[in-house]
Amino acid sequence: MSKSTFASYCKDIIIPYEDRIYSINLSNLFIYDLCSSPFHSLSQFLRLEILILQNIESNYLENLLPHLSSLLNLSSLIIMTIGYFHNVNKLYHTVFRLTALKYFKVSVNEHYVNEILSITKNHYSSLEHFVVDSHYQIDDLSILLSYVPKLRRLSFKKLSESYYLQMHMQPIILNSLTHLSLQTKHIIFDKIELFIRNLSHQLQVFRFSTEFDVTYLNAKRWQELIVFHMPYLRIFDIELQAKYYDNQNEFHISINQFMSPFWWERQWYFTYEYTDYLARFYSIEPYRRKHYILHNGLCQHTYPYRNNNNLCSVNHISVQDDIEIKNNLIYFPHVTELTLFDHSNKTLHSISTILDRTIPLIQLFKISINCRQFCIGKLMELLYFSPNIHILIINSISLTKVSSTSIEQTQTFQAICNTNKITNLTIKESTTKECILLFIKLCPQLQQLTVGIHSYVLLSIISNLLLEFEKCCKHLSCVCFLNSSNAFTTMVGPKFSSNYSIKCLLQNLYIWY
Repeated sequence: MSKSTFASYCKDIIIPYEDRIYSINLSNLFIYDLCSSPFHSLSQFLRLEILILQNIESNYLENLLPHLSSLLNLSSLIIMTIGYFHNVNKLYHTVFRLTALKYFKVSVNEHYVNEILSITKNHYSSLEHFVVDSHYQIDDLSILLSYVPKLRRLSFKKLSESYYLQMHMQPIILNSLTHLSLQTKHIIFDKIELFIRNLSHQLQVFRFSTEFDVTYLNAKRWQELIVFHMPYLRIFDIELQAKYYDNQNEFHISINQFMSPFWWERQWYFTYEYTDYLARFYSIEPYRRKHYILHNGLCQHTYPYRNNNNLCSVNHISVQDDIEIKNNLIYFPHVTELTLFDHSNKTLHSISTILDRTIPLIQLFKISINCRQFCIGKLMELLYFSPNIHILIINSISLTKVSSTSIEQTQTFQAICNTNKITNLTIKESTTKECILLFIKLCPQLQQLTVGIHSYVLLSIISNLLLEFEKCCKHLSCVCFLNSSNAFTTMVGPKFSSNYSIKCLLQNLYIWY
């Protein structure tokens, strides 16, 4: 959304109907800067029930926190900061006092702590569903969870080992907790086991993923934990993986322990993948995963009752190795997102022909290419057969063997230009003005652009570059140049009119117009 469109939206819709709005979703980091923005204070939104704050800086979030208490109907809150937040415990103290709040999701990067969170004995939150998408240390969980005794669902997506040694984890019992999801790294099984034993005996759904050591493959230990501390468990969904795990015999012996009546009677089945650099053991039916990783040279064993109908739930495919022509390729009918890694760039075959035998290219919505110097010819081919792409993310692109002019003159380029729906484009690594302009012409529907370019190059071309943007992309209103210093804002500031808002944050230069 452009600045002028946002101003009209506020004037004609937001401000006249403040007392009738029940849901707000803010994602543009410039909105919090504008003096005319109605979002400096939230107390006027009396009926607000759902609030989503994305890309909000620490100082703006701290200014908004006191206003949250006036939102008596607020039942769902999502906060995702950009940059560092100086004290997440202050945030928790405020949020846990919101009387109507039932759902809270938070993603913050904490810089330092100047207010210690201590176990509460007289103040409890009404929260029932809590999602923490930030790094959090396992030994601090007891204190945090003491504020939320009514929790029914709990999810930690980046749970980590503590930086200090703590011999005893104080137990916190959540009697209403039925769903627990943990994504961890470098935490020993002893601590996970102790946490579960102390937490709740009412769990019905347990999802767990980690980079494992061999102790996590102890089926007997899991069985005892389930029988004595999770007796009502219906869903046991685990994913254990290790990179460069070189003891294949030990791996097979361990996973064979999961082939017993205890697991089959509960319809809990597992499979594994083993390559030169990855060992992975995970639950299958009846759990339907949304992400699937394709490997070559895969040593895979499937346990009984594997149902390929589960592939219908997959909406994201990652291709880790060389793309090869095979007769037994698995087909994923509902995939909308594709991720390619370095080895995918080496194939000499038609990339679209191979991929179209695995996924329906025509329904792809997002493509991420995590390859260095991805071939421009392969990209053009892929985009030609994927006309419904809205989001394109590229690590870096190779234009060394062909000029942008010759590419623009091809029928493939013209066809893509006339049909593609790309609105969000990212080129991560340093690129050239020639490459940027090529993609600007290729994507006339573009609304948001993120590119990496050297600061000294950008300083000399930025004015002309923005003119080209306005000429070729009528819908483009937000641009981010990666890896720009804070001083760069001062240097480029005089080059812009008042119609442009500029900001440098985390070494990235943002422009909104």
